[in-house]
Amino acid sequence: MKVPFDSKYKNNFKDNKHRQTTNLIDFLPDATFAIDNEGKIIAWNLAIEELLGIKEGEMIGKEYPYYCSLFYDGDRPLLVNLIGSEDEEIKKYYPNYEKKGKSISAEAYVPKVYNGKGGYFWFTSSPILDDKGIKIGAFESIRDITDMRNKEKIIEKYQALFQYARDIILFINNEGEIIEANYSAEEAYGYTKEELTKMNIVDLRKPGTDKLVQSQFDKANKEGMLFRTHHYRKDGGCFPVEVRSQGVTVYDERLIMSIIRDITIFDETQKELNKLAQVVKQSPTTVVVTDLKGDIEYINSKFTQVTGYTFEEAMGKNPRILKSGNQPDKIYKELWDTITAGKEWRGEFSNIKKNGEIYWELASISPIRDDSGEIIKFVGLKEDITERKEIEKKLKKSLSIHEATIEATNDGILVVNMDRRIVIDNQVQD
Repeated sequence: MKVPFDSKYKNNFKDNKHRQTTNLIDFLPDATFAIDNEGKIIAWNLAIEELLGIKEGEMIGKEYPYYCSLFYDGDRPLLVNLIGSEDEEIKKYYPNYEKKGKSISAEAYVPKVYNGKGGYFWFTSSPILDDKGIKIGAFESIRDITDMRNKEKIIEKYQALFQYARDIILFINNEGEIIEANYSAEEAYGYTKEELTKMNIVDLRKPGTDKLVQSQFDKANKEGMLFRTHHYRKDGGCFPVEVRSQGVTVYDERLIMSIIRDITIFDETQKELNKLAQVVKQSPTTVVVTDLKGDIEYINSKFTQVTGYTFEEAMGKNPRILKSGNQPDKIYKELWDTITAGKEWRGEFSNIKKNGEIYWELASISPIRDDSGEIIKFVGLKEDITERKEIEKKLKKSLSIHEATIEATNDGILVVNMDRRIVIDNQVQD
């Protein structure tokens, strides 16, 4: 198929060689067009028809700058219009252009293609010369690189995530050699990236664990694995880590990607929590933790010892299961209003055990807050004061008897303490 030419331009292309060259434009896979020395379109191939949606018959003979307006707003020229121009002139419109011989190449964003969605393109323009080497026109090929650029942007995002991740990330080849490491790896191990990429993963592990490392490596490659171990820094220091390793394929090469987290603080915190848990578990004081609705989430063994309810029986229940009914509801309302307002409530409860026995508790109930200050749970610390209450009751009864006896006697009774203060005086008159 020959590219049609307007008859008045045919004289410029009498030579058969040039006619064949221009005819080949139609079969190029890239969008391509050609102009003569006057800047008029003399060839317009199928690929550029598809790109811009304009048939060749509509474009043959069109002049500069009309066809430029199909790509850009304003008066920005295409590369084909800059053939033979000074470098500074080309640089004004295409700052990162490349020159190879008489050809010019450049990348540019074209806002007007694809119904205004725009796209990235690679432009290449070369002169068309006659047998004497005289320029008689120029052509420009246009390759859509939008997908490639979009993929590169995605890669850049993942690269940023990789480099700036808080966890250590290593890529390791089948020989155990570290081939990529992020900034966190440099910071954690004290090695530079260049040093790390000259090391084997076993260099970060305890000496003599090569076989264990290999077995972990093989398992990670097949199915992935999560494990804990210790890694060594450049200065010889050792720290605990949690490692999640998984086999991945990158450009047809099988690699191990390891995401490594320094768990030093976690381990120390866990030890402290374990100590605290033992203290709470073995505390002589009843400990109850509830959610924001007041439903029980945790009890210690003292709770079971005092109330008779097991851990399983108490979970999810409200502490009102202990309510004896011997106290007015206003006490419980006051309690709830106080702790939901973020304050501590202190008071006494007359409660009932699982077996129906009444007992007394001295309680301190407070909100638990998260790091932002939000209330997330409530904790109650309770002491069984039943025995004390019984003693107080007996003392009160005994005191009442003594007071009644003293008041009933006809003899005057006067009791003075060491400070000569009167503490008892039945005031019997003479």
